[in-house]
Order: sequence, then structure tokens, then C-alpha cells
Amino acid sequence: FFIEISEEKFLTTKDSKDKLLVVLDIGAKFETIIQNYYEFEKFMLLQTLDHSIRISITYSTSNETISQFNRHLSNLLSSLRIYRDHTLHNISDLYGKDSECFKETVSFRETIYDNCFSYRFMEALRGFTQHRALPIKGFRLPSNRLEMHGQSVIEYRIEPELDFRAIVTEKKIKKEIRDELKELEP
Repeated sequence: FFIEISEEKFLTTKDSKDKLLVVLDIGAKFETIIQNYYEFEKFMLLQTLDHSIRISITYSTSNETISQFNRHLSNLLSSLRIYRDHTLHNISDLYGKDSECFKETVSFRETIYDNCFSYRFMEALRGFTQHRALPIKGFRLPSNRLEMHGQSVIEYRIEPELDFRAIVTEKKIKKEIRDELKELEP
């Protein structure tokens, strides 16, 4: 069963389908970020739970935890970079590089980069992780006794420790970012 349509209608429909596929692709990349973030947070929760129950850490399990921290962080940072890079291409494909939408997106990204240290740091950390070394070299598992609603409870946490010295001395990281990091040095 076929419906005859004009060439113009066919080309318009095809163009709409192509644009819809681009938008779906953007959504798929965003979902990858969400999944990687979820996996990173889930890993930290499970490590914290494990520590709250078992309380013992061996050299072997410690190294495995550090390795998994680096894997989850690398996956998250890479998916963020993929989304950032690919969506600019996607917007160019949808609207063109000379479009207002494309220009506004570039401007918005520049504004975020200029005004948000966390964004600049994550960009630098991703570059460091990809081109130089794995950034997490250890972790802490502190616990505190707290009073909540008249009850004494124990709070457990896991805190990954970055190789801060290696990051702030890495010459491929912009000097401005290294200087900002040095101000935060523990």
C-alpha cells in the first residue's frame, strides 16, 4: 500500500525525520551521562554500606576500590565531554553554524566556563585523566556519631582523594585553573 506524494513533500518529510534522529541522538548521549552518574553514585553508596557493615579494608580491596573509583569517574567525565562536543555538532546540523541558536549555545558555554570554577575544574580533570594519569589515588571512610530527632546515629561516608599535587603541577592544565586549585589546596 503506497501513498503518492510530491518530491517536495518527500524531501520535507525526510528532512524532518533526519532532524528527529539528531534530537534523539542528543537524548541518548544525555542518558549516557545520567547512567554514568548513577553508576558513580551507586558505587560510592555501596562502598559506604560495605564499610559500615564490614569495617575492614585490605590492601587488595583498597586498590580495587581506587581502580573502580577511577573507572567510574573516567566514564562520567568522558560522557560529559562527548555530550558537550557532539551537541555542538548536532546544533550545527540542525540549525547551521551561522544560526542564532548555534551562536547562543557557544556563548552560553563560554559564559558557564568563565563563571563556574567547577566546570573549568571538571574540564581540566577530564583532560588530565585522559592524557596524563588516573586522578584518584586514595579514599577515606570517615564516620561520625550524630544526634538526630533525639536519637544517636552513625553517619558513614566515602571520600575519594585526588592526586592534588599531580593535578596542580600538570603544565598542560591552564595556569589560571592551576592557580585556582592551589588556593583550594588542602
